Amino acid sequence: MLRTGPRYSRLLTLLATVACEPAPTVAPSPVGPAVVTEEIPDDVFAIAGGVTIARLAFDEALAKLSASGPASRDDRGLRQRVGLALVARELVRLELVRLGVAEAGEVTRRALPLLSALERDRPTVLPTWWSVPPLAAEEFEAAVVVAAEQLAVVTDAELAAEYERQQQRWTSEKPWLRLDVWTLRYDDAVGVAECDAYVAKYRRCSQKFPAVTQPTVLAELSRQATEWRIRAEDAEYRELLHTECAAAETEAMQQTSSMGCDWGSDATADERKATAARRAERRGAAGTARTRLAAGEDVLAIAASLGGLAAPRQMLAADELAKPVLAATRGLALGKTSKLADDAHAWTIVRLVERYDAGTVPLEAVKADVAEDLRTQRLAAALEALPTTLRSKYEVKLHASFESLDEGP
Repeated sequence: MLRTGPRYSRLLTLLATVACEPAPTVAPSPVGPAVVTEEIPDDVFAIAGGVTIARLAFDEALAKLSASGPASRDDRGLRQRVGLALVARELVRLELVRLGVAEAGEVTRRALPLLSALERDRPTVLPTWWSVPPLAAEEFEAAVVVAAEQLAVVTDAELAAEYERQQQRWTSEKPWLRLDVWTLRYDDAVGVAECDAYVAKYRRCSQKFPAVTQPTVLAELSRQATEWRIRAEDAEYRELLHTECAAAETEAMQQTSSMGCDWGSDATADERKATAARRAERRGAAGTARTRLAAGEDVLAIAASLGGLAAPRQMLAADELAKPVLAATRGLALGKTSKLADDAHAWTIVRLVERYDAGTVPLEAVKADVAEDLRTQRLAAALEALPTTLRSKYEVKLHASFESLDEGP
């Protein structure tokens, strides 16, 4: 649920905003370039915390990344980015073991509320060291969990100061509502013509795939559409998506040429049918979510088992609410759960927790919200600094042919 308007430009330009945070909020960990040594074998890129990273893993990731854009494999910045991502991945794995949360289900459970906080106001801005490839989307959960361990406790004095700084944000001419919101999207529309054409044609092509692989393929397609939709919110990147999605279609056409897929004709009508089918299918999950919300179950637990985006216990002025959410709150009594709301893109359900009159909502009513704002800002800072933080705790050695993991002239 995205907020709009000038008073909501707080928080998640995440990595830009956090530059203003005081240093003690994230454990300081200055570190110089990783050790370069001749002792590492030629088939090894690096040894991070005693874990060997093969040269082949670095070369393959670099080749894939350079092939997706104008950068050369010899570009130092690109090499640093891939190298830092590979090293960070191994150090994050070591930290998870140290924390005793290496089991995937536990990582996801811990990550869910953190990711929900990062995504609530606007989609998460990935840290500058993040690189796909070699990293996979699910590895972001692990990085977030480890980054959260670096955060300092928010004090009462910091809460009061942040509340004063946010005074305008907590003042509205409209009533205030604290809500639990659960949203399940069934529409993969990106809003960029070339991207929407690719999604529609690939979904149609997936019907040629073996039945056992179709769910995985379609899940990955939805993930890709979501990533594009997030990036399309940036006006500059939105322009690049026209070319990126057209290139993705050309590549997919070549990869599936032997399967008899139709990439030449328009698939808009097919996509409308597919969307209608997903809408009907996911109505069942939405109904289950509504029943569980009405029974008082935690919205994050519902999202963990049914999917969708959970936004727990948000305090928002009525004019901040997305239209389907606002419509769902009309006539809703305290503690009650709304009917299913459908905005032609997603099912949404709302539970009304608290209501306050228009004006300035008191600090006592929004302490948890202000604390979460601070923690989220600090989490973004810790996530950005994570490779540096971990490299201060573990020894990292690079092959002598690799210059450094740090930016330089």
